[in-house]
Amino acid sequence: MSLPPWQELEAARGELRRQQPDIRGSVHPFAVIEGTLQLGEGSVIKAGCVIEGHVRIGKQCSIGPNAYLRGDTRIGDRCVIGHAVEIKSSLLGNEVRVAHLSYVGDSVLRDDINIGGG
Repeated sequence: MSLPPWQELEAARGELRRQQPDIRGSVHPFAVIEGTLQLGEGSVIKAGCVIEGHVRIGKQCSIGPNAYLRGDTRIGDRCVIGHAVEIKSSLLGNEVRVAHLSYVGDSVLRDDINIGGG
């Protein structure tokens, strides 16, 4: 039995705020990291991305270019966060795709979800 989304977000907030930085993927030199980032193996953060707060990104993910991840955010494995996407204080499962020019805020998205562009 899983928790209601608001309780999942609250539980994840505490966990994410205790995490230590751990970069196992690649971060483009023109990306800005202001906060605590955990980045899984094979994941890529592209040019122009801004990451603020406490963010965990799983393995084999593609982030950006020009994406904005903030707050307490957890992104699962094999996710694609597209051009100019903003993710705020959300939990994304595995294989979630959020296309260009989209916003996801204070949300829980389970595995294998596709959010269309705009």
